[in-house]
Amino acid sequence: MAETLEAPPTKQEESHRQTGIKSWMETLHKDLPDPSLGAGAPDRQMIEEPPAEPEPPPAEPATPPVTPPVPPAAPPAAPPAEPAAGEERWPRSAKEWKNFTTQRKAKDAEYEKTIADREAKIKELETKAAAPINPEIQKQIDGLKKENDEYSKQLRLLAVTTHPKFKGYFAGKLNTALTQLKSCVPADQLDTVTRLVQQPDSEHKEEAINKLLDEMTPYRRSVLQKVIGSLSEIEAERESEITRAQQDYDQMMAQAKADQEQRVAGFTKLLDDTVKGMQDAKAGRPEYQLREGETEWNAAVQKRIENGRQLITGKLPTEVMFKAAFDAAAYPDVLAGYKAALGEIEKLKKQVAAMTAANPRVESPKGREAGNSPPPLPKESRPMDYTKQWVSKFGEAMRGDAA
Repeated sequence: MAETLEAPPTKQEESHRQTGIKSWMETLHKDLPDPSLGAGAPDRQMIEEPPAEPEPPPAEPATPPVTPPVPPAAPPAAPPAEPAAGEERWPRSAKEWKNFTTQRKAKDAEYEKTIADREAKIKELETKAAAPINPEIQKQIDGLKKENDEYSKQLRLLAVTTHPKFKGYFAGKLNTALTQLKSCVPADQLDTVTRLVQQPDSEHKEEAINKLLDEMTPYRRSVLQKVIGSLSEIEAERESEITRAQQDYDQMMAQAKADQEQRVAGFTKLLDDTVKGMQDAKAGRPEYQLREGETEWNAAVQKRIENGRQLITGKLPTEVMFKAAFDAAAYPDVLAGYKAALGEIEKLKKQVAAMTAANPRVESPKGREAGNSPPPLPKESRPMDYTKQWVSKFGEAMRGDAA
């Protein structure tokens, strides 16, 4: 195999190499004084003075390197502005990001503990509420509910009958009919007859009117009968309006209930669609996407979704909702800082890998090939043999010998 000829080392390089070898030999002499490494004790002069190598031919004068001009020093960068009092400082390094996430996790754990405690309290109260009720208490509750429904009905009836338009309409018709009594009833009996014809139907009312009709002339009798008929028509119309108002109210309440159910259904669908979009494998968000075979991760995702639903529907304590709203407002900046920190970490990893690969090692090109390592020396070899072998390999590595 032909060797590649290279320029011989300069005197300065040779002197530096000899100084290094001499220093190493002194260390070797101190660390390996055991005579068992050879047939006898090593000779100090042989260890300290390795065999001189042939003096290389004089090197050609090298052109002195041209030193480039040193650029002027850049002005020192201004220190980063300190955050205002009470303002949270965003992380700017991997270490700060780690501390930041640790503090956030502690806060989240505190929030989750508060939520868990309150959910446990709610379940406890629900369990107590679901317990069977005493029959006597249940009877009282049913009676109060029936009474409440009756009061509600009377209140709605009162709201109809006391309405200005309702009162004005029927009061006008009633006054018109009662005015006709003046033409058939004597003045001294007018108030008594007016109250009589407005009473509810009963046997007493029927007997009193029949007696009054027997005492009247045919004309007056016909006028009184006409007034009584008009009052019956007015009362029937009044009851009809009250019934229609009750039906309108029931219809209005049914429509309001249907609208409420429709709004709830639309809200639930929108919420479900939002969750489905966040869990989409392509366009979704990683923190809400399920992972096949990762039970712990999927359980955490479902918990996050449930917490989000409770937050949206207002089932969480007010202070928790306020803090969650502010955390959500800061989420884009937190995510940007997280991505920046990840990018910085990847960049540092690449730099470390590059620096590790560039770390110099004393190794000959022959030593890099499989099966080309130096043969082991026999046990009875002297220290000088080890030194000679090392010097030889060191020289090969420095000259860059090729196979």
